[in-house]
Amino acid sequence: MSSFTAHILGGCCMGRVVDEDLRLLGLGDFYVVDASVIPSNLGVNPSLTIVALAEYAMEKVPFKKGFSRDRVLPS
Repeated sequence: MSSFTAHILGGCCMGRVVDEDLRLLGLGDFYVVDASVIPSNLGVNPSLTIVALAEYAMEKVPFKKGFSRDRVLPS
């Protein structure tokens, strides 16, 4: 059985183009946070996986002095 997806995946596979923190190899703080880091079809819609990857990568991004990761969302 072959699998098919309508989602573009695999252009920047982890370990080949990006490191474990999703930084583009050789470019320092350039992060790839989309479906291109997913190497192949997951068999399900990849939206939640992409969101999780983006959240993971953003935790790795250094923040500037005066900024905080603890934010209060407006109600």
